[in-house]
Amino acid sequence: YEKAIRLARADISESEILKQNWWYEFKKAVTEIKKFGLNKILSLRFAQDNNTNILMLEFYISKLKELIRVRKDYDKSLEAVRNASWKKGFSQLKADHRKYLEEQNDFRYGWPWINENAGLPAPLKSYPKISILSPSFNSVGTIEKAILSVLNQGYPEFEHVICDAGSTDGTIEILKKYPHLKWVSEPDKGQSDAMNKAFRMSDGNIIAYLNVDDYFQRNAFYKIADAFEKDNSSDMVIGNLFFEYADHTFARVPDIEYKKIMLPFKYMFPINPVSYFYKREVQEKIGPFPIENHMTMDYWFLLKAYQNFKLQQIDAYLGTFCMNGYNKTSNANNRKNTHHRVLYHCWNFDRKNLPYYLYNYYKHFYYDQKPWNPGRIGNKIKKNLRRIHSILTLKKNKYYSQILFEKSRNRYFEKKRIRSIINILNSFIIYPKSLLYRSRQSQLIYSLLGADYSEKAKSAYFFLTTPPGLPLANKLHYYGNEFKNNNKIIKGNALLLLTYIISPKFIFKNKRTSSKKIKETFAVKPVSEFAPKNTLRKTIGFLRNKEYRETSYNLFNQAGERLYFHKNLQASILMFMSFIVSPSSIKKRSRRNLLTYSLLGDTITEKLKFAYHLYKDNPEYSLAHKLNYYGNELRKEYSTVKGNMILILAYVLSPKYISKREKVGKSNIVYASTQYVIPKKKISYKPKVIISNTANIFRDIRHSRDPAIMLKNFYLRSEYTVKSLFHYFKYRKYKAQSKELYTKAIESYNADRRMKVLTLILPSYILYPKSIINKNKFSLLVNSLLGKKMLRRLRRKG
Repeated sequence: YEKAIRLARADISESEILKQNWWYEFKKAVTEIKKFGLNKILSLRFAQDNNTNILMLEFYISKLKELIRVRKDYDKSLEAVRNASWKKGFSQLKADHRKYLEEQNDFRYGWPWINENAGLPAPLKSYPKISILSPSFNSVGTIEKAILSVLNQGYPEFEHVICDAGSTDGTIEILKKYPHLKWVSEPDKGQSDAMNKAFRMSDGNIIAYLNVDDYFQRNAFYKIADAFEKDNSSDMVIGNLFFEYADHTFARVPDIEYKKIMLPFKYMFPINPVSYFYKREVQEKIGPFPIENHMTMDYWFLLKAYQNFKLQQIDAYLGTFCMNGYNKTSNANNRKNTHHRVLYHCWNFDRKNLPYYLYNYYKHFYYDQKPWNPGRIGNKIKKNLRRIHSILTLKKNKYYSQILFEKSRNRYFEKKRIRSIINILNSFIIYPKSLLYRSRQSQLIYSLLGADYSEKAKSAYFFLTTPPGLPLANKLHYYGNEFKNNNKIIKGNALLLLTYIISPKFIFKNKRTSSKKIKETFAVKPVSEFAPKNTLRKTIGFLRNKEYRETSYNLFNQAGERLYFHKNLQASILMFMSFIVSPSSIKKRSRRNLLTYSLLGDTITEKLKFAYHLYKDNPEYSLAHKLNYYGNELRKEYSTVKGNMILILAYVLSPKYISKREKVGKSNIVYASTQYVIPKKKISYKPKVIISNTANIFRDIRHSRDPAIMLKNFYLRSEYTVKSLFHYFKYRKYKAQSKELYTKAIESYNADRRMKVLTLILPSYILYPKSIINKNKFSLLVNSLLGKKMLRRLRRKG
């Protein structure tokens, strides 16, 4: 109770407690304790008869303790969340993760961590000084590997210049470990600025750039010096490189033709500076790298170098380009950047090759599109001309007008009024009859007025039209008084002034109309109160009665259920009953469709639906085109009768499809005629069987003398023989066997086995006699008969 007294006396301010979800409960508990007051708490301490109040006080005190504990836990968890690792900045997390990955992957063994000077190539006559230039920024995980790949080359004349942009992650401590480096760490304007600064600090005869994510391969400097010694007239030496991506490594061999590296989407260019070295004069003539170019500065340099200088290619792997997911190249849109760079180069330095590049770019288009096909271009032109012709001849304008109307409606909902107006006007121009459609007129008005004014116009329209029996002055008088009651005096007085102009009698009426009267005024009374006693009005009231409409709708739903379970008779009876109950429902299309489906049945309905959709769907194609396609599909499925019937209809509509008739492949199924089968006789030497067989023979001879039976047997035998011959020549099975024998005959002819060729060709003719027409098979037969020597003599003479 002492704690409760202290809490009751305490003045808890809202500024000390954040307005969290528990604030309402906390405040409620404190106010309930304060309700008792200090005197009540002291008196309740010794009271024995007021157990209820004591229990309630203990409840609120325990609740207050729990809420304070929850608040303390929340403060602790909030502090933990503020200091959590995921609250760090993205760049900091990215750098930490990159460092972790790269340190885990190298394990400090292998090249270039071990100092391998053994196995150096033969000494050279001269060792030109090679300058390795490296821009860097916050690359503590990879820069040491790059430095060691240069240092462990064992080359006598080299320098390594590193321009750092002011790293803060421990890169500077690594640079201080190696005294042979020339380095500077200060803020710059990007990678191009650092590369220009490193070039000015260097003094070597041969220049190469090394990004600190990459590294050189063994003896790369010796190979470059040897290449320049063999051909001193070359300005740049280009080699191969390894492309290390995730857990895969690829070998890349670049091209050295200028026109090929202009097409990076088709050919391979030196994608990293570790694969090429060049003389100092090359960069002095080309000029410094543009500082505003942060992504494709090396490609900018390569285009100019390939265009103006002599190149030499060697078959050696000079370095490794690491695509680790954290460098700039892996996060850039390289296709777009190279495209813009080539366009800039061609427009400013090589305009004669601009058409060549544009043609190839749009020909291949990011590896996706196939080369341009004149036939395909011709088909597209024909298709577009057909569309224009159909629009000009008002053939399919209704369809295109509907599409434009839908586009206009979509643009209106996207709040693009100008486009909506243009689309709806185009739909009117294409199909002028659509001016009569109410939906198109409404869409034009909405898009002209805009969303806000359209809503106001709608509300004004409904205000004027509903309820239909109430005069306008009554509505204005009612709404004017309502505005005045809601403290909108200006609007209310304006409406009342308009009311008095329309009907001055409202000046003398009471301005305050009760809500009950307004409801009675606006309520729609039943038809029975308005209808006079004549028969016509009663009939109209009956048709408009809501109860009969609901009954008709219920019958319609029941009919739909019956039709779903294929009870067509019950569905049709229910539909007739719904029309009798509410004859006005016959106007609705859904009711008429359901009655038609139930009367026709499922099969006829499906066929009619299919015919309707065949005619309506894909309006850009003609009906003859659809019938031709569907008929050929049926023929492919071996429904030849149906397919040919549909094709005949297509040929009647458009005779040009006769020349486009598709050849349908023959079936692999072997058919046999079952109408007449000669029974196989069983040979038996039992005396009873022999006697019965001879009796049967005499009986058959006696019956066969009947001319009708003789004619019938002759007809069946001849039909069986013709059909068997027809199916024999039609079988693809024998055709396939004939082809196999022909291929074996070709192999035997190539192996100089002439007799075997004859033994294979002749059975192939017997199996499939139609192949006698085949010229290749006949020539193979003649060549095998004559032999190769005789053929040579005939060719010499001929």
